[in-house]
Amino acid sequence: MRILIVEDMEDVREVIRRGLEESGYDDVVEASSGTEALSRMDGVQLILTDLYMPGMGGHSFVKAIRDDPRYRNIPIIAVTGESQLSMVAELLRSGVNDYVVKPFSLPDLIAKVHQYKPTLDQWFAAGGPPERDGDPDGDE
Repeated sequence: MRILIVEDMEDVREVIRRGLEESGYDDVVEASSGTEALSRMDGVQLILTDLYMPGMGGHSFVKAIRDDPRYRNIPIIAVTGESQLSMVAELLRSGVNDYVVKPFSLPDLIAKVHQYKPTLDQWFAAGGPPERDGDPDGDE
């Protein structure tokens, strides 16, 4: 399973990457901004993204992913400092599938990734995720 980490802080990317690799996820791609991430989407099956980054931040990146028919169904887990319920609700409405609050526990983050693995394995064995019309929330 190819996982894309989008995080502007190199040390945080490194911690996440090492944790994923130690948990058996060895196909990990990294980007330090949303713009860089968009150029690294080839084969990505799960995205872990920070929200507050210079240039194209996480909110704009999530919107770009959800607006692109090639990528709109890829699960996105936000890794964020936001913990207020209203902000979390907004994240989920914006197209994020799940979230982990910084400072995060690496085992908790890996557990979130594990939750998506069976579905992703099934989707990509069948040639990709099922198509879904425009609305990332699925309530069109």
